[in-house]
Amino acid sequence: MTPTTHRVRTFLLRPREGNDVSSTKELASILDATTMPADLVGLLLEAAPPLWLASDSASALAADMALCHPVLASGEVRARVSTMAQGWRLTVVATDRPGLLADTASALAHENCSIASASAASWTHLHLALHSVTISGAPPAATVLDRLGARLRSAPATSSGSRFVPVGRAKVEVTGETDGDAILTVTAPDQAGLLAAICRWFADRGAGIQAAWVAQNVAGLAEDVFVVRGPVDRDELERFLGVPASPRRSMVSNRFRTHRQVSSG
Repeated sequence: MTPTTHRVRTFLLRPREGNDVSSTKELASILDATTMPADLVGLLLEAAPPLWLASDSASALAADMALCHPVLASGEVRARVSTMAQGWRLTVVATDRPGLLADTASALAHENCSIASASAASWTHLHLALHSVTISGAPPAATVLDRLGARLRSAPATSSGSRFVPVGRAKVEVTGETDGDAILTVTAPDQAGLLAAICRWFADRGAGIQAAWVAQNVAGLAEDVFVVRGPVDRDELERFLGVPASPRRSMVSNRFRTHRQVSSG
């Protein structure tokens, strides 16, 4: 586990009353200088997922939140691209629905964009969802951004998802809960389409992603943390994301366990 992943999980599992006070106060102070109505800022910060609050700096999160105003038109998908030292950042705001983050990740994978990190938040009572992804390299040409926008706007009617083919073993852990929602940590070899596959798996089973934090560790493994509302079969997700152990490896593992049991007996 990377230090950042440990920090996120510690933040989520710590005893608390409401959200992180210093983070929300700083965000409110930054947004006070914008045209966002104070009552909307208050509604968003009051119910902001702790995982999302821990995902980035207050200035970055405030810039993302600013996209939530004015109120979205019916079917509108609002997006913003900004440059960063480590690549470029795509922020998307839309009406909350199952598979929204999966559609964004799938659209980026279709354009061969490598996601380095991501965060997501949803406000169910406001029917609003926001997520941001950081992509390695320079921002793409305007034509690529136009195609991404078109795919995102048409995603609910056209997305079916390509078949995910895992390249290694995966591990899925239920590491706790926050506000009654399960916290899942997924560790798997980083590969194109991984985030889209995970998010689509949740959506297809009626589980909603309330918040997410996605990153890659030094070993080239994806370490993703999700706050999920709804039924989740950890073993099924692990089988879906990982390559099954070979029969020979399983036989050796079983013999080793049997030998240890006999020896200890």
